[in-house]
Amino acid sequence: MKIDNSIYGFLDCNICFLGIPKIVSFTPNPLNKKGPDLLRFAINNKDDFDNADGKCCFDELKICDEGNLKNIKEIASKLNKQVLFIFGGEHSITKDCFLELNNKVKDLAIVVFDAHMDVRETGEENACFLKSIIEKVGAKNVYLIGQRVYSKEEYDYVKSKGIMINNLKGLKDKKLYISFDIDAIDSVYVPSCSTPEPFGESLKYYNDLLIKIIKENELVAIDFVEFSGKSFDITYSNIASIIMNLLKELKRKNQ
Repeated sequence: MKIDNSIYGFLDCNICFLGIPKIVSFTPNPLNKKGPDLLRFAINNKDDFDNADGKCCFDELKICDEGNLKNIKEIASKLNKQVLFIFGGEHSITKDCFLELNNKVKDLAIVVFDAHMDVRETGEENACFLKSIIEKVGAKNVYLIGQRVYSKEEYDYVKSKGIMINNLKGLKDKKLYISFDIDAIDSVYVPSCSTPEPFGESLKYYNDLLIKIIKENELVAIDFVEFSGKSFDITYSNIASIIMNLLKELKRKNQ
């Protein structure tokens, strides 16, 4: 089955796809408002058969697609055990998504995969959003993975909050929001992202790490952000493969 053929509405589903193609920040490679739809296209062209158990994701999971929205507010108000897959859009969407869900889900932790820290004092929204989150909810349940390009001020700020990069100590049995900026991955795998960075870990590394994290925690929502390519290319295909593997893992957890 494909996303387009889903028979489930939001209240009946256990997995919900939605796009938030918000773009207000300037980046060297302009972001693409069609990113969510290109990612859907890539997912629709992936096989959902899981050879680990001989079952298909779209047969076993109740998946719906709420389309592209301006924000997550209405969806968050109706949330009841559905896992949200959010397609961006720029990274600033994470602030509103996380804070809305944090009002709904007690002690919600956040893991941010990113090549950058995004805790600047001033500047574009997608470079400041994480500082806004930390100032609002504190740093206790904030985890950073993949950051390798940042200013001294950003480094000093994160250090002052007691956050260590690539340290998942204590991340177990938590209710979890994952934010995945695709530039966390080495740029060779995601050429169509807003600020590609070299010297990152591989696609497989992050695929395996994400699966480990959702095995050990309760996933509430995950977003994928910062797509820049204006047409379909390997970037969308690679991220769609990660998404399909996460769906397979969630399917196994539900059995």
